[in-house]
Amino acid sequence: MIEHERFGRGVVTSIEQSGGDKRAFVDFDSAGQKQLLLKFAKFKIVQ
Repeated sequence: MIEHERFGRGVVTSIEQSGGDKRAFVDFDSAGQKQLLLKFAKFKIVQ
C-alpha cells in the first residue's frame, strides 16, 4: 500500500517497463485506478 499526496492511499496492482520508464498501476481508494511514472511520482510506502 502506498500514500500519494494528491490521490491518497492505494494498492499497487502492477509495474510495467516501457522503454526506459517504469509505470506503477495503482488502485486508489478515492481516486480510482491511476498510472504513475515512478521517476516522477511522489509517494511513500505505508504497508
